[in-house]
Amino acid sequence: MWAAFLVLFLPLFALPLLVVLGASFATHWSSVLPSGFTTANYRAATRGEALQALTTSLVTALTASLLALAAGTWAALAAAALKKRHRKVMAALFVLPVAVPSVVVGLAILVAYSQPPFLLNGTRWIVILAHTVLVTAFAHQSVSAAITRLDPVYEQAAASLGASPAYVLWRVRLPLLLPSLTAAAGLCFALSMGELSATMMLYPPDWTPLPVLIYASMDRGALFTGSAIAVVPAPEGGRSTTFALPYAAGLVTGAPRTENGRKLLDHLLSRKAQAQVSEIGGGFAARQDVKATDADAVALTKIMDGVEIFAPDWNDIEENLTSYVDAWKAATGS
Repeated sequence: MWAAFLVLFLPLFALPLLVVLGASFATHWSSVLPSGFTTANYRAATRGEALQALTTSLVTALTASLLALAAGTWAALAAAALKKRHRKVMAALFVLPVAVPSVVVGLAILVAYSQPPFLLNGTRWIVILAHTVLVTAFAHQSVSAAITRLDPVYEQAAASLGASPAYVLWRVRLPLLLPSLTAAAGLCFALSMGELSATMMLYPPDWTPLPVLIYASMDRGALFTGSAIAVVPAPEGGRSTTFALPYAAGLVTGAPRTENGRKLLDHLLSRKAQAQVSEIGGGFAARQDVKATDADAVALTKIMDGVEIFAPDWNDIEENLTSYVDAWKAATGS
């Protein structure tokens, strides 16, 4: 029995976790085992963007868990008074969001809450709402199962002694359900902490949960920092730094439809188009006299607060591109 358990447990559960643990302490992995032991990845995980993402996930998971527990418990208590057929219908409605891919749920919420009067797109609340919808089914199922196991004699005894329905609920029924409520809350919290698919469709720039940050770190090749749930931050005493990537647009001499091209450039540089750059393109306007005030512009400005922007020497980069790439790989462990 133990041999069968180890054969199944080690490759399916323990090995992936051990791989992530090993990678989180490494700077390179070019052979069977990782190499270049370091704790820098974990130092990075406790500050900067990683710490903010952890806080975001904790707040999201806690809020979604409480909302899901309240909604699921209320529905389970209400369903207990219904006929069996009606209880099955209600249970099916709650299970529906987890019966389809979570990305479908994210898309549905994005479409439903991107227009007034329920305009939540671009705020943290749309992420919390999505997590609540996805985990409420587990709270409802857990509490429903616990209600069916309750011995009705306690409620009947309290009611026979003159207790009101509200008193029976708060002083008898809910205390008996407390272990199941605690388990349901813990399950909802854990599921919310790991939710990624729907979150990727909904999160605004200023509300990035931890799974999104881990995915972004892995996607750009930062395997070891991603394994430690982190990205490489600015060094101690240093400053966050970025650069503006240059783009150029112009008219080619002798090209056809020059007048239409000139009209397009004039439109792209018009005040109206430049004011929509942050909302549509997620960037900053090229014109210095245009200041966008939409939610995306405010979030982008907040992200850039305290970040130093420098102008690289592109001629030098072109001549020494290989050395720049090698320096980047050494700094990021990629």
